[in-house]
Amino acid sequence: MRNHRLVGAVPCALLLTVALTFTGCGNEQKERYKEAQQDLVQGHYEEALEGFQEAVSNDIHVEEAWRGEGIALLKLNRYEEAMKAFETALAQNKGGKNFQRDVWLYKAAAQHKSGDIAQALESCRQAEALGADAECYLLMGRLQLELDQYEDANQSFQNAIEKDDSYDMYVDIYQSYEQKDMTADGEAYLKQALVQEGKNKEDCYQRGRIYFFMGDNESARKELTLSADEGYGAAMLFLGKVYLSENDVEHARAMYQQYMDLEENMAKGYNGLSLCDMAEKNYDSALENLQKGLDIAETEDVQELLYNEIVVYEKTMDFQTAKSKMEAYIELYPDDAEAQKEYEFLQHR
Repeated sequence: MRNHRLVGAVPCALLLTVALTFTGCGNEQKERYKEAQQDLVQGHYEEALEGFQEAVSNDIHVEEAWRGEGIALLKLNRYEEAMKAFETALAQNKGGKNFQRDVWLYKAAAQHKSGDIAQALESCRQAEALGADAECYLLMGRLQLELDQYEDANQSFQNAIEKDDSYDMYVDIYQSYEQKDMTADGEAYLKQALVQEGKNKEDCYQRGRIYFFMGDNESARKELTLSADEGYGAAMLFLGKVYLSENDVEHARAMYQQYMDLEENMAKGYNGLSLCDMAEKNYDSALENLQKGLDIAETEDVQELLYNEIVVYEKTMDFQTAKSKMEAYIELYPDDAEAQKEYEFLQHR
């Protein structure tokens, strides 16, 4: 029990020093929480996880910290732990409806990744009850497709479009159907997207992507070229993809080089150049470009670069190295079904 007489006897100057010290500690802890948020955005998930755990221990933004911890765990493919973190965040019962809806959707994502589709859909319904947004309906539709609930999925996707009728939303829905080998159903949404007006450089880029997915390369090139000529980097990258699909390596390489001249995201440019190298069977150059990309890549680009590196080793018949790198890749990205199939192939080489 505290001795009040001793406290009262402490000189005022010392009390002020102690108070400032504790205030400084509090500020330092809050700064650490902000650092964890930045780490999460930048893809430094281990560091983010550690920071959020410290925030929980120090009673700093506890419910938000639990959510942050769950997101970091989700990104680290630790799904069971992620779900427990999200459940703890929800149990705090301090966040508003938007916060709770957000956490339910993250929990649904973790359940989806762990293979529990039915429970993931139930979590989506919990989010919907709090006021569904477009992302909620998009995820619900995807889950319903996996459960072969096709009419429900179509309704969820229509609800998503009512909330967000952007080109990206239509493409996301198309790709959801594509993953189920239901491209005809998906193309119906792409056709809806093309009805929209708009001719700025981003619109042209989006329409070009849609034409490409529909197999109309001529229209895709026309739209993407309009966008690329306006200096839109994403259009340059996608135009390179279109040219490669037509085995026009010269024009593809020119587009990737033009993109790199913008210095927007050099890792994506190096990845594109490596694809051109592979098309020309120049595998040493491909590996060199991939390594340059990996040296500077942000988190979002690393996966594709690593996968393409494995492809190069396969093409050079170095199956031992390809297998070793695939094992490391699967540890990082266990949800990549295509990689899992490729690994089975490599195990028998």
